[in-house]
Amino acid sequence: MLFFFLSTACNLISSGVAAIFGPNDPMIGAHIQSLSDSLDIPHIESRLDLEPDVKDCSVNLHPDPQVTGKSMRDLVQYLNWSRIAVLYQDDICEYADVSRGIPSKQTYRQSLNPKIASNCEVSFVWTK
Repeated sequence: MLFFFLSTACNLISSGVAAIFGPNDPMIGAHIQSLSDSLDIPHIESRLDLEPDVKDCSVNLHPDPQVTGKSMRDLVQYLNWSRIAVLYQDDICEYADVSRGIPSKQTYRQSLNPKIASNCEVSFVWTK
């Protein structure tokens, strides 16, 4: 699959493409990003990228997980909510700020993946 995407990118570049959009896959995205950096072609993507380094020609439109988590926490505190449920599909470790600083009487943690539950501080929070 990697070969397919790289050969497609090379074909686009040889045809004079102005920018490359995507892909969402982290492994393939890193290769496309490296290719676009070496050829000075803009690379625009929207995927969760936890790499803190700045890329020369890449722009990631995905919101920063820590900022998103802090925003959700601030909203919960501002609205004085007494109940919150955090539902997620993927690894949510980077959204851990949601549960920090929320006063609660009871906290429950639930996860379909035990690795996520043991590595994160994110939990379902519910107060009576």
